[in-house]
Amino acid sequence: MKTRKTRTLGLWQRAFTALLLVLLSNIGLAQAQRIRVAVVTDGPTDREFVFNAETIRREVANVVGSDLAIELPEQKRFAGDWSVAGVDAAIDRALADAEVDVVLLFGILASHQGARRRTLDKPVIAPIVIDPVLQEFPLAAGVSGRHNFTYAADFQSVGADVRLFYDVVRFKHVAALLDEALYDALPQLRTKADELTAALGARIT
Repeated sequence: MKTRKTRTLGLWQRAFTALLLVLLSNIGLAQAQRIRVAVVTDGPTDREFVFNAETIRREVANVVGSDLAIELPEQKRFAGDWSVAGVDAAIDRALADAEVDVVLLFGILASHQGARRRTLDKPVIAPIVIDPVLQEFPLAAGVSGRHNFTYAADFQSVGADVRLFYDVVRFKHVAALLDEALYDALPQLRTKADELTAALGARIT
C-alpha cells in the first residue's frame, strides 16, 4: 500500500517531469541527447531530495523515448542560506554554471526570487508557488509569458484559503507561522493580512 508521503512524492515527480517537458518543447533543448538539471534550495537540508532522478528519467523516457537523458547530478545542487541574499547568490551560481542546462528552483523562497528576475540566461523551473497573483508572478494567457521561466501553480489564493478557514472555524484570532526570509521578501503578505483582518473582523498575526 502506498503511503500519503509516497503518493505526494509521486505527484511532485510527475509535475516536475511535465514542467520539464513543456519547457524543453518551448526552447528546443529536446534535440539534445543529455539535459543536466541543477537544483537550487532555500537552504541546506539533510532531507532526502524529493525528486528521484531515476523516476524522472523513466517518466521522460515514457514520453520522448530513451534518446534524451535527464541528469540531476549531486554536485550541481546549490543551497542558499535561508535568506533572500543567499538564495539569490545560489541562483546566480546555478545560472552561471556552464555545465548546467536547466535550473530547478526547489523552494518557496527560491521560486519567488526566480520569478522576480526579468531576464534568465537559461531555462528555469519554479514548481513551488504559494499564490502567483499575490507574489506577482508573470502571467499572460495562462502561462508565464517570460522567456526561459516556467512555474506550476493551482491559483488558490491565500485570501481564499483564509476566508474558507474562517467560514469553517469562525476564529477570533489566528497566528500564521512564516519563514522570516519569505515574510521579508513578500511584503504583500502583510498587506493581505491587514485586508483580511478588516474584512473578517478577526485578528491575523
